Amino acid sequence: MQIMKEYEYTLEYFPKFDSGITGFLKSDHKDDIEKAEKFLNKYWLDKSEYDSVWKPVQDYIFHAKQRRKGTIFKDDFTLIVAKGGQLFWPERFEKFKAFISAMGEENFVVVHNVNELNTPLFRLKFPVDITWDEMMSGDYVSAFLCGFPCEEYMLYGKSRKWGRYAGNDFAFPLDMYAFEQEYANVFDEIFKISKQERRELYENDRFHLPQAYKDLIKKQGDIL
Repeated sequence: MQIMKEYEYTLEYFPKFDSGITGFLKSDHKDDIEKAEKFLNKYWLDKSEYDSVWKPVQDYIFHAKQRRKGTIFKDDFTLIVAKGGQLFWPERFEKFKAFISAMGEENFVVVHNVNELNTPLFRLKFPVDITWDEMMSGDYVSAFLCGFPCEEYMLYGKSRKWGRYAGNDFAFPLDMYAFEQEYANVFDEIFKISKQERRELYENDRFHLPQAYKDLIKKQGDIL
């Protein structure tokens, strides 16, 4: 009897599409299922390891059920909100790796945040030194993970010192970073997100930054 792999749902999900998503993915990718499966087989985080090792870390950092209705992060973390839209692109990917390397991480995980009625498409673990080319080696799976704009992800590492919430939505994409205060200067040095951009996200209603986050940012005094 063939044992169903945990990522089989993800592997089969995208080729079934006959919609705008298919067109988006096929612009640069050829639905190479062998490449997609190789990528998932290499980086998929199996449920037993997730439940025993990573889920406790996730619960320490995030209040996942609150999503963007409340502050999703641990209350005493420093919060930085930037413009989002994609999980990764080359320049931001390198900055992200540099930042978490500075905190001593060897791996990071990416967990697709969905409601209780849906099946997460991604639960992945990557080494910090993964290259951009390798990140994109999974054909349509990589294209959707890194580039499709209408999904939400939690990213974190074993150190429990940081978390990232990529709230990628067509209307108001937000990229949220939270970390221990001692790493604030490291973050600023690597990412160089201007206070003008932070202030725009804070003041411009079109980004729909929830009031709970505005209150936290105001308390931090980061941009005011």
